[in-house]
Amino acid sequence: MKPKVTEAPPPSGHSIYGTTYADENFKLKHLGSGWVSMANAGPDTNGSQFFILAAKAPWLDGKHVVFGKILDGMSVVHTIELQDTNDRNLPYTECVVVNSGQIPVKEPFFVVEVEGW
Repeated sequence: MKPKVTEAPPPSGHSIYGTTYADENFKLKHLGSGWVSMANAGPDTNGSQFFILAAKAPWLDGKHVVFGKILDGMSVVHTIELQDTNDRNLPYTECVVVNSGQIPVKEPFFVVEVEGW
């Protein structure tokens, strides 16, 4: 069974806040594919690692801070998700995302959970 998250490990493990920092809030939920969330080793241990959901993951709510949403390019995430992996869920082929960025949002948007999505 394929994992439902795609992790992005950094080369250094450091962020602009230092090696670890506190959880910001848990207002956003892991509602489905495309949400970006902090990886951690427990409460208040956020660093520079994150993961991208490939499916809804409510068991992560209250444990991992959701901080973003992929607005364009989910085909890249799904391509990574479909890679053959070894017994440790590591892909046989190195997957590297290049030329990524931030898309400015002209107006704020609201997140509403809809049953069945």
